[in-house]
Amino acid sequence: MNFIKIYIFCPTDVVSGGVNSLQILCNALVSNKIDAKIFYIKPLEEFINHPVIRSFNAPYTTEIEDSFQNLLIVPEAYIPVLHQYGSIRKMIYWLGIYFYIKKPPHRFPFSIKIVRKIFAGYSFFGNPVGGFHAFTQKVNLWSKKKDPVWSSGIIHMTNSFYAADFLKYMGINDAIVLHNPVRDTFYLQKTKPGKEKKILFGPGTPNKLIRQIRKSFPDYECIRLRHMHPEDVHRLYTESMLFIELGDFAGRNRMPREAVLSGCVVITSRMGSANYYSDLPLPDYYKLDTGTKCLPELLKKIQSVTTDYPIHYSKMQNYIDCLINEKNNFETEVANVFKNKQGKN
Repeated sequence: MNFIKIYIFCPTDVVSGGVNSLQILCNALVSNKIDAKIFYIKPLEEFINHPVIRSFNAPYTTEIEDSFQNLLIVPEAYIPVLHQYGSIRKMIYWLGIYFYIKKPPHRFPFSIKIVRKIFAGYSFFGNPVGGFHAFTQKVNLWSKKKDPVWSSGIIHMTNSFYAADFLKYMGINDAIVLHNPVRDTFYLQKTKPGKEKKILFGPGTPNKLIRQIRKSFPDYECIRLRHMHPEDVHRLYTESMLFIELGDFAGRNRMPREAVLSGCVVITSRMGSANYYSDLPLPDYYKLDTGTKCLPELLKKIQSVTTDYPIHYSKMQNYIDCLINEKNNFETEVANVFKNKQGKN
């Protein structure tokens, strides 16, 4: 049985990378002549009319027809929504794993909010073992109980092999991996020939490291990309030499992809999906083991990049090519995923 309609559940609190991914997926489905629409949690006019959301021009609806012939897709942060529908078939789109670990259906004492909050922090800070914190793995398995997340009727799709490995550890062996592109804007631009003395930092990079880098490179403007308008972020990418994200990668973080396509050399941690070459195909030189001892190595690499920017940016080419190939093949990959799933019903 084919899906007659596909609904994609989309939050409206912030124009995040996850929101971008949901819009891009919807448009790829529509391009494949599949009746797909965004369903906004709160269809606020100021959100729907945001320039970034308008640029996608994805169709949306205010109603979901709860029929077995239809499919509902929810990101992992909104898994409880699945409880609200009885007949419609269901897919979880794992854009990361943080939100599930932060608020899963855990057994006592991990059902207590403050314990969950502490647990979520320890799940990500530090260098994970085998892609995840070992303690996290044990507690998740211990806490696992009957829930729609692990129902055999749920389809699981992820945007990273990191999340797919997490699901495999939790007993889901058939998760679909679908690497999604970023906004079209970033593939259409040309890198500016002259770069300014600016170093950009992703929101997960510790403040302590940023302060130390500012002291070591006083001639450079160090800017943390947080709570900024998307167009301002885009402009800063094109002006800057270097983008650094030393936080955790709960999925395929959007900013490093946008930055490298805009002309930035990218340096990341090895945490989460960044430790997977299949998710983040940067040369090993540009990935760091973070911690108190990483600063001398990081400063050395920043000095090298700022001194020989053209040489270092040329080494980003394989990463860029991978991102362009993902973009060019995305609609075909979406067609393959959803037509295969429909054929199995």
